[in-house]
Amino acid sequence: MKLSVSFLLFLSLFVSFLFTIRADTKSTDSCSSNEAVSSLVPFYSSSFHCLSAWSSQSFVLRYARTDTNKWSYVLSAPDTNAYVGIGFSHDGDMEESSAMVGWFDSSSKGVIKQYYLGDMESSACPPDQGNLTLVKNSTLIAMHSSTIYLAFEVITDQPTPYLIYAVGHPGDLPSSNYYLDEHHDRATAKFDANSGIINGAGSSSGFTKARKHSLLVILGWGLLIPIGAITTRMSIICLAKRRPYSDTKSYLRSPKDTTQATPIL
Repeated sequence: MKLSVSFLLFLSLFVSFLFTIRADTKSTDSCSSNEAVSSLVPFYSSSFHCLSAWSSQSFVLRYARTDTNKWSYVLSAPDTNAYVGIGFSHDGDMEESSAMVGWFDSSSKGVIKQYYLGDMESSACPPDQGNLTLVKNSTLIAMHSSTIYLAFEVITDQPTPYLIYAVGHPGDLPSSNYYLDEHHDRATAKFDANSGIINGAGSSSGFTKARKHSLLVILGWGLLIPIGAITTRMSIICLAKRRPYSDTKSYLRSPKDTTQATPIL
């Protein structure tokens, strides 16, 4: 039995989608796998809460109140050769908030720094400044299976009610002065540290942008290809019924006349 072109094309798109999911799964951290973070972060324990912080960028946040006024955080995100960051805001605005940002430079050296976010201009976001009181020697950045881990501890009675996530442009890393270029994407979430409820930075559906795009491509082609094939076949049948071919003559349509045919003997 011969396979139609539309079926073969649909099959190839479906296989491509499966490989996209597989590749995406390999490079994405999740709350169900804690082996890596356990081996990388000294202060991490099984008592940490874990949540899908920014699903469209596969950000995962683990945190815990590890002392009366000490909160510990571990942020993980896929390595896209860009900086990743988490900000702490009282009102949901980036301006006048503080953030922890990390990346791996061209020599694979990890960098993690606190920033004060004065406004949207790079010059107003100086490194090594901010309102977070960090526990001494608690900051850490690590890489495992194409995933970046930012870990740090903050002295505070209560974390800010809003979290801000950001990711830089792929390949656009901070220069030697550590000032950040404008982010590629960002999200703000309302966060209740006591209950672990986070709202506003995307759902936890598990479908990243790459998966959604691939799925839409398959669905689109899966619908359009059969429709196109059916339409073409119906058009051919209709033309055949309107202009039956003779056994001894064939017809070519004149380029100057779309309603008549010229016989070729």
